Amino acid sequence: MPINVISTNQFATVTANTANDIWVVTNNTLIVPSTGAAINGYGMNGAKSFLIYGSLITDGNGIALGSSLPAGGGNNNVHIYATGSVFSSGGAGIDSYGGGLDLVNEGSIEGAIGVSAFGDSNIILNSGLISGGVSFFASVYLNGNNNRLRNTGAISGYYAVDSVGTGAIITNDGNISATSTGIRTSGDFALVENNGAITSSATGINVSGQELLVTSSGTVTAASYGIIGTGERIDIVNSGQIEVLGDEIDSAGILINGGDRVSITNYGRIDVGQWINDGIRLITLAGDAATVLNSGTISAGIAIFAGEGSEDVLNEVTGELLGNVYLEGGVDTLVNRGLIDGEVYGGNGGDTLDLRGGTVTGGVNGEAGNDLLDLRGGQYVLVRGGEGDDEYY
Repeated sequence: MPINVISTNQFATVTANTANDIWVVTNNTLIVPSTGAAINGYGMNGAKSFLIYGSLITDGNGIALGSSLPAGGGNNNVHIYATGSVFSSGGAGIDSYGGGLDLVNEGSIEGAIGVSAFGDSNIILNSGLISGGVSFFASVYLNGNNNRLRNTGAISGYYAVDSVGTGAIITNDGNISATSTGIRTSGDFALVENNGAITSSATGINVSGQELLVTSSGTVTAASYGIIGTGERIDIVNSGQIEVLGDEIDSAGILINGGDRVSITNYGRIDVGQWINDGIRLITLAGDAATVLNSGTISAGIAIFAGEGSEDVLNEVTGELLGNVYLEGGVDTLVNRGLIDGEVYGGNGGDTLDLRGGTVTGGVNGEAGNDLLDLRGGQYVLVRGGEGDDEYY
């Protein structure tokens, strides 16, 4: 296991294609090739380690690892220390193939793509800065299964984090900022956890697939959408704050863009600007099922807009829905024990509106279908049953 120490400035590409080698770039040492990668570790020989205390500056890839065809040369380790930096004006800061990348960044990685990792079981721990994602690229791009990212530093880019593949786990305890999307995952069994801050000029978090879990105890601030979920068996739990400026007409705090067996729980606060936008919007189809549990505050022109599926909405004693509630089609259930500062529209279908002990400042409209309206002990302004054979209590 030879140890290669670079302690003098280099003005050509450093070739590192021997398996199991260790490479050390010392503090205040530069690698600045006239063109191409700063460190070229491409090839089938993997399991190499790179300890970067100095600076890599290039127009190509900063550190290039592994092989794409055939896939191999993975299981490499890269540690960028606090004094270290990787800068690429036209490529990726870190370009890795073969999977099994173990990357720790305490310094800075900058490029057209900050980090690109193909293959399975890559692990990225960032407490420094990763930036990139220009021209529709991602700052951190993961393509493979069972990839992991934990950010306690800062990541910024067009897509700050973009993951493709099953079993991704993305945890943000730091700051993420994006032009398009803060965190995007495409693949089943993904977990996205936000305990820090996500800021985006469009969408905060966007997940698609099946068996997805999104939790946010931090803040999500976006222009159009806080969280988007597309697929089946999606669970979204917000105990922090989602703020959407509502720049687009159809903006929403949480948008379910089609999907069955969806669950949304809000213990925190969701604020969406503009009266025509939605706090929670469920675009479900007939036969789909969704559940919304609110014990926090949802403030929007339309607090909840449900689709054509069967939705169960529970607003608990501490819950505040500051806006109208539209249940639309399907056999829906609304249980209100807290405050609805707006009107309630049952839509089509045989709905159950259980308003016992709660407050509705606007009208209660059962609309079409054979509805059950339980108003005992509640406070409301006006009740309209609508078409159908309704029952009142």
